[in-house]
Amino acid sequence: MRMFSLIRLDQELWKTLDLDPKYSLVRKRSIRDWFMLVSSGKHDTRKPYHKLTWYLLTSFDRHGELKNMAGHDLNYLAHAGVLGMMPPTTPEGRPAFPLNILADMAGGGLICATGIIAALLSLAKDPLAPGKVVETDMVAGSRYIASFNLIHSLIQKDPLFAQPPGRSLLDGGAPFYNSYQCSDGGWMSVACIEPKFFATFCTLIQHHLPSNFNPPMDATRPEPSTQGDRDKWRSHERWITEAFKTRTRKEWEDIFKGTDACVVPVLTPSEAARIHGSSPRFHPNFVGYFGEDRPMNLFTQTNSHGQSLRPGAHTFNILRDIGLNSDQMGELKRQGALGDQADDRAKL
Repeated sequence: MRMFSLIRLDQELWKTLDLDPKYSLVRKRSIRDWFMLVSSGKHDTRKPYHKLTWYLLTSFDRHGELKNMAGHDLNYLAHAGVLGMMPPTTPEGRPAFPLNILADMAGGGLICATGIIAALLSLAKDPLAPGKVVETDMVAGSRYIASFNLIHSLIQKDPLFAQPPGRSLLDGGAPFYNSYQCSDGGWMSVACIEPKFFATFCTLIQHHLPSNFNPPMDATRPEPSTQGDRDKWRSHERWITEAFKTRTRKEWEDIFKGTDACVVPVLTPSEAARIHGSSPRFHPNFVGYFGEDRPMNLFTQTNSHGQSLRPGAHTFNILRDIGLNSDQMGELKRQGALGDQADDRAKL
């Protein structure tokens, strides 16, 4: 009964959009077919929906060989050539990956949102223009986000990413661009790429070592003059690794705070939310079931305000817009077709 009600509801929705029944979309109920119809220009631009901006975000390229395959963030990074650039986490070379941030959130969500904004700005500039179709996939989006890295990986002898994963400048290969564990198990991030910053780092870390510091025989103390010597990077890394183990994270944080050594502690999510005892410029709140991503305030003159929408908050508003009356909506709710969070008191 619930499925039958949802099918009827779907029919009412498309009827409201006033689609021509001769199109396969109406028969197949395929959102992808509808996008193909709109993007091909075969829809009737005199219809009221022709001003809408549609977006199509797929996993793999819908024209490629993997178009019908299921996948997730890790798969998209792998197919994009980005995962193959990540530093290894095991002796066998298993690549690390940045959670589901790069393909899902950046290559997918952020790229698609940027396209939608561009489409809306285009329509605002020319009110007579037809609606836009924004299309991307998370593989292509990941490649675009990683353009800088991918380009440098193709340049022979490039110092940034031309070496095998884990041996280049910005992927953990350089001893001055990595994270190191402290005596209490905490971690410090080190990113002193520029020579003057590296010199500051060398001075501070050497000055605050205990008198009985005894690095391994195969470890070499880093000096500003040897920063660019790749043959010494591994021995420098071993020395820095042992040096950080002589103090706690808090002690190293106090030593490097306010300096240009480019060294800061690796905070946990809860620690980052309590920076200086108050909320930082942006950090998501956990509210209810889903949590709340507050808008990041980018303007100095005005404050950004926003609230995450609760699932079901506008269900009945939408049903009213497509022409359902109170009895029909009540029947759908009674059958459970609207879920358990639909709010019939919501007002747009």
